[in-house]
Amino acid sequence: MKPVILNADGTLVAGHQRTKGLQAIGLTHTPAVMLGTKVRLQDEIQFNLLHNRVETEASIVYAESGVIGAWSWIPWQSIRVAERKNLSFVNAIAHMTAGHGPWGSVVIDDQGRIVLNAEYAVVASINRFDLLAWTVTSADAAQLHTDLTGEYGVYDWTAIESKAPVWNQHIVQPKRLRKFSSKAKAGKLAYGSETWDQLVTPWLKPTVLRELRTASAPGSVRAVDH
Repeated sequence: MKPVILNADGTLVAGHQRTKGLQAIGLTHTPAVMLGTKVRLQDEIQFNLLHNRVETEASIVYAESGVIGAWSWIPWQSIRVAERKNLSFVNAIAHMTAGHGPWGSVVIDDQGRIVLNAEYAVVASINRFDLLAWTVTSADAAQLHTDLTGEYGVYDWTAIESKAPVWNQHIVQPKRLRKFSSKAKAGKLAYGSETWDQLVTPWLKPTVLRELRTASAPGSVRAVDH
């Protein structure tokens, strides 16, 4: 129901864990979206973050559904956005589609409600490109929603921890229970983002202090909002 994303040379950009899951149950093929180029590392990180977060969308979107249990292309003209939320997320998706073309897909039920990747559908409506969609019954859509909003457990990336750039999707994302990470092995269980802790926080502290000093200087009228 959700294709992996590949570079032009066939290497995985997003869908590493899904691929492992498919292999674990004996599947040898999966739908895939192939990009026109090999993306730079920063875009690979962004693809992973966007691809992993699309299940948490809040927008309400309807469109023309296709044949149940099959792929189809939804004309952008049929997309109706009833409620748009997560504007920053929509903007991030739009930025990636502008740079790399359409790269995502949606799941839609037989009543026309987009139940997966609704924010991506919002971008398709705005930028006027057709949607790749997998159609399910309303009952299956309800089960899908239950599955995707439940608890997932913990990541175990023991086998891939030393292999860049796969690590990006694990290290960059905050609030992951890294039970099997190198920090856990060293007795330092991490719940936050290692990138944030190691790179962002050290940069932020002097920047924030400098701005606060500037704002509190005599005669200063600058407003600082953190």
